[in-house]
Amino acid sequence: MRKILFIILLQGTLSIFAQTNPTWQNTTKEEVVAAYKKICDWFVSTTSYSFSLKYASYKDHFSSEIIESSTGFYKRSGKKYISNAVGIKTIQNDKNRIVVDSADKLIAITEPGTLSPTMQNPDELLKLLEKVKSLKKKNINLITTYKVQFLKNELYDAYEFSVNEKGLLTKLIYYYAEQTEREYGDGENEKPFDTKVKPRLEIDFLEYTSPLKIQDDEFNDRAILIAANNKVTTLDKYKNYQVKDYRQPKK
Repeated sequence: MRKILFIILLQGTLSIFAQTNPTWQNTTKEEVVAAYKKICDWFVSTTSYSFSLKYASYKDHFSSEIIESSTGFYKRSGKKYISNAVGIKTIQNDKNRIVVDSADKLIAITEPGTLSPTMQNPDELLKLLEKVKSLKKKNINLITTYKVQFLKNELYDAYEFSVNEKGLLTKLIYYYAEQTEREYGDGENEKPFDTKVKPRLEIDFLEYTSPLKIQDDEFNDRAILIAANNKVTTLDKYKNYQVKDYRQPKK
């Protein structure tokens, strides 16, 4: 009786372990593209939504130690949107797209553009899939994760994206190819040396809200002022920023 009970408990434990530690399965290019296209279609066709972002970078593909992290958000209403992440704030309204880069102290002004955030479009993904080593997927807790393993190249070893049961993007992971970094010692006589690293970047998409209640004046930029004659001036806070205007001249 004890032996039978032990076997039943062992089977139950293994079943739970299998559910929480799923194995990767082979998938097809068509399935990967279809899942990715569904994500892009939602971002484009849904005209009012917001979500928060969480960025975390790691020193290698498997480390749990976070080297750098930050948070951000994205809000869309019609053809207008505002985002703020990794030191870059973007505001797009009916007339302009304004990008404020706090690290490089740069403000760029362009015509309004695409609305898809933080990811390639399906055509760009298809191009990436031309040089794949394998395509895998796994399912856990209503989340499906697709992993694209690339042939050896200078950019990425692999790329993952995860979607929930509604087809919404929940996570992106970039597994970068091997890079060389220069390290410097702490002592005066320490010579710099090179180390080989393979970084990893994870981006979480959280707290989706749709439809979104947002005031229209949120899409009026506070960083710069654009007069009726298209003359651009910055507020005092941004007086040391370089402004680059890439808009087509008005006729």
